[in-house]
Amino acid sequence: MNCSRLVMVSLLGLLLGWMPLRGQEVRFGAPFDFPLYLSGNFGELRSNHFHGGLDFKTQGVVGKPLLAIADGYISKVTVTPGGYGNALYLTHDNGYTSVHGHLDRFLPEIAELVRKKQYAEQAFAVTLEFGPDEFRFRQGEVVAYAGNTGYSFGPHLHMEIRKTATNEPIDPLPFYKDKITDNIAPRATRIMVYGAPQRGKVTLSKPLKGATEINEKIIVNCQLPIVNCMEAWGRISAAISANDYMNGTHNNYGVRYVRLYVDDRLVSSSDVDRFSFDENRLINSWTDYAEQRSTGRWYMRASIAENNELRMLRADEQRGWVTIDEERDYHFRYELEDLYGNRSVYRFVVRGKR
Repeated sequence: MNCSRLVMVSLLGLLLGWMPLRGQEVRFGAPFDFPLYLSGNFGELRSNHFHGGLDFKTQGVVGKPLLAIADGYISKVTVTPGGYGNALYLTHDNGYTSVHGHLDRFLPEIAELVRKKQYAEQAFAVTLEFGPDEFRFRQGEVVAYAGNTGYSFGPHLHMEIRKTATNEPIDPLPFYKDKITDNIAPRATRIMVYGAPQRGKVTLSKPLKGATEINEKIIVNCQLPIVNCMEAWGRISAAISANDYMNGTHNNYGVRYVRLYVDDRLVSSSDVDRFSFDENRLINSWTDYAEQRSTGRWYMRASIAENNELRMLRADEQRGWVTIDEERDYHFRYELEDLYGNRSVYRFVVRGKR
């Protein structure tokens, strides 16, 4: 083998050693050595942003050892009075970076470096970055201790998994389906039906307990059976307020999949599997911002605004609007589903009336 070919083969070997092979399954270990329960899931609707990771319960205490979920190295630590508090960034050999927030404390050698930087900068909030050869670890090794720092509001671990190349957070739950039990379907509490400004109108055709007309929107309680109390004409759409649930907790979570069908045709859907941080502001376009501000309830709209390019949203050529232009019954169906396949269905009828 000539020298140039040998160099090329050697470089290829190095690249394959550091990059995940195409089609190779990526696996992550558990962050703790006790049963896993969540207090928050990926993509939950929060004020002006989506929740970027999973919140793991720590049995109500601080100081639980945090285990590395894959081989790699400590690339960054940050200390802030709010936000993630004490946070640890682990860059893994598989092309992903995990972020661990609200930690109680770092490993002693890391803590000493943090203390020295705080004194040197005469500041509490500091950031330290490290190279790939400074603090390496193997999956399952203790890398820090879970806590309650920053904007935590109770002991837990906030954990994100991001693509290292793009810093884009993805849903970590698929890596832990076999470690977290869930056979409870998502549930909706209310459905909203509304008309397009100047182009559609929806009204209650008859009084019905659990259905109200407010600000040209119809809001229906989902505890009702199939609802047939609305009339509409023109362009209308819908929104739904819903949560997911899991075994062994009293928490509620964001819904992974939401789909709206009209006469069995898929009109709009969402799949909360990933987002980029510059998409966070679009949460106020997807949801009904005014309703959330006035009532505290989150409604996920089926219609997608022209300037809303959230990749988690999909819609037909009318961007989730439905044209009511025939005097007949239009059958709407919402389907909610979690990552485990647990599903619930809600139906209502809109009667076309000129």
